Amino acid sequence: MTSEPHRSVWRVVWLVALPLLSAASVAWWRMGELAEPFGSDKNYSLPFAEDNATRIGVAGAVLGCVVIAQLVRTRLELGQLRFVVAAVSIGVMFGVGLRAMTAITGGANIGGGAFLMFGIPILTVATIVLAVWVARRRPFTL
Repeated sequence: MTSEPHRSVWRVVWLVALPLLSAASVAWWRMGELAEPFGSDKNYSLPFAEDNATRIGVAGAVLGCVVIAQLVRTRLELGQLRFVVAAVSIGVMFGVGLRAMTAITGGANIGGGAFLMFGIPILTVATIVLAVWVARRRPFTL
C-alpha cells in the first residue's frame, strides 16, 4: 500500500503537471511562427524547439491523449476535472505567451517583454497554488 504523500505527488503529476505540459506544447505549436513582414529582431530564440515544432506539438497531443486515457480509466470525478481544466488553461496561456516572446518583430517586442515580466511570474504562482491545492485535497485514487 502506498503512503499518502506518494499519492499526493501522483495526483499533482496527473492532474496538473502533465495536462499543463501537454496544453503548453500544443498551443505553442498551433500558434505557429509569429513574424512581422519585414521583421528582423528576435529577442528570444528556442533553436531546438523551432526546428522541431511539429514533433513537439504531436508529442504534446499524444501526452494529452495519455492523460485523458488515464483519467478516464481511473473514473475522473467532476470535482477533479476542475483541476485539469485549470492546468490546461495555464498551459495554453504559457504556450501562447512563449510564442509571443519568440516572435520576430521589426523593433521592440513589447508583448514578449510584458509576458516575461508579468505573465511568467503570475502563471508560475498560479501553477504552484494549483499544485498545492491538488496535493492537499482529500485522498482519491489515481
